[in-house]
Amino acid sequence: FPDGHQLVVQTFFLLWVKLVGEHPFPLHLLTASMVVAAVYFIFKASKQLFGMNAGLMAAGLYAVSYLPLVWSQQIRPYSFGMLWCAALLCVWAVTIRQPQVNKRLLWLFGILAGLSALTHYFAGLFGASLWASAVILIPHARKQLLYSGCIALFIFSPGLPVFFHQIKNGGLDWLGKPDVSFISEHLNYAFNGKWLFAGIMLPGLLLARLSMKFQGESKMLWLLVLLFIIPIALGFAWSHFAKPVLQHSVLLFSMHLLYLCFASLFDQ
Repeated sequence: FPDGHQLVVQTFFLLWVKLVGEHPFPLHLLTASMVVAAVYFIFKASKQLFGMNAGLMAAGLYAVSYLPLVWSQQIRPYSFGMLWCAALLCVWAVTIRQPQVNKRLLWLFGILAGLSALTHYFAGLFGASLWASAVILIPHARKQLLYSGCIALFIFSPGLPVFFHQIKNGGLDWLGKPDVSFISEHLNYAFNGKWLFAGIMLPGLLLARLSMKFQGESKMLWLLVLLFIIPIALGFAWSHFAKPVLQHSVLLFSMHLLYLCFASLFDQ
């Protein structure tokens, strides 16, 4: 298993080439279309959490962001993962806002989480983080969430042999260990090199935390910040205590949370 990804997307590409041919345009169109669809799900998620203005802002930021634009043109697993994770976030947002448990939505959550894990491990980590937060946020749905987790695990089960082999290998021999500057570089990428824009966002989040206007949503805001930090922190720690795995592309699956945090300042 020399490749660091699961086999599902690569197998899909192999079958696609056999059926459609080797011309790259249809595949590029497919991967780009997936990221366009991800923009829609980000809009729906942000709208559900913070309102229409926030939805438009988050979707707009994601649509013009450098990293998703670049990787949407690559015939790699990342477009698939970006779509699954954006859809996961949308289902999660709807689920935690509903007063009653929607079993079908939780089943869909399990399916999307399983597909995410079969696409990329960091996409699976994002799905697991959302699932764990849902267990905490909606305790009355823990039984249904357990079923949802079982669905995700069942879908991921064909990839378990590959997963354990790659865990044993530890990481990527060719990748260097990230240093502290990695975080600032990632924020720089996230805002297209506009440090002024990022500089407006961070004080804005602090002001939002202190403002009475946003007290009702402050917990959600900081939960999104935490969910954004988790893959960076775990990837950074793994890269230093085992083998390097952290690079900017693996954070594509969670970077839209950063835009939701900023967009929350524009709620209705």
